[in-house]
Amino acid sequence: MKHYSIYLEGCDDTTSFVMELSESEFEVVKKIEELSKKHSSISCQPVLEIDEADEYELMEYKKEQEK
Repeated sequence: MKHYSIYLEGCDDTTSFVMELSESEFEVVKKIEELSKKHSSISCQPVLEIDEADEYELMEYKKEQEK
């Protein structure tokens, strides 16, 4: 299991969060990322992006989990 940063990005706003995923879960989300970009016909439509979480994002994720 790895931690990933997931972003829903549009023209004027972004929603992001960190999520722990198995390899098979990551593959499904990666496919959704590809499809969201493929079917986005204008630049302002939201698309999904996923990347491995960096050190700062992991620190914030752990703080959030402690609440």
